[in-house]
Amino acid sequence: MIKGSEIKLKPYSGARNIDFGKGIGKKYVYLMNLPEVKSTHKNLGLPTVHALFGSDPFIWNWGMETFANFLPSDLLRDKNVTLKFAECVDPFIRVIDGIVGERVAMRIDLESSNGHTTTGLFAHNNLSVSVGYAAAAFALAVLEGSTKPGVWFPEEPEGIAIDARKLLLRRASRGVTNFTMNK
Repeated sequence: MIKGSEIKLKPYSGARNIDFGKGIGKKYVYLMNLPEVKSTHKNLGLPTVHALFGSDPFIWNWGMETFANFLPSDLLRDKNVTLKFAECVDPFIRVIDGIVGERVAMRIDLESSNGHTTTGLFAHNNLSVSVGYAAAAFALAVLEGSTKPGVWFPEEPEGIAIDARKLLLRRASRGVTNFTMNK
């Protein structure tokens, strides 16, 4: 979304070198068509939203970029084909992750119309553990009545009550190596 208009760009294009801070450093990320882009635009009323994704070691990015550029789109949209491919490469990914680790980092940059930028940064040394803490934080929010019944994106008004978000973030960020929220 750029200025409220949906723009179609090639997946895994538009490489940018982004600093994820202490313990992660600068890594290349690429444009991705993630559902959060439309949902954030719609629910938060932001005119320009885009998502980028990258992996480390860089060889995974090369593989994703190669698939995006050389495989037919119809093949990549076929869930059976992508599932079979994922099953084939999973053992290799697990071996590599066992060697290099499975850190995860997310960065959100909000640029306001007055030129002010706000950045949020989250980094954890273990993706699986981090996902577990995040899932548990959302499960507790459901049990405590901080969400409405159903399945929601966090940015949807039904997803998590505004007054419960600080607690959710505190719970979800257990064990992080870097957690920064600028206001």
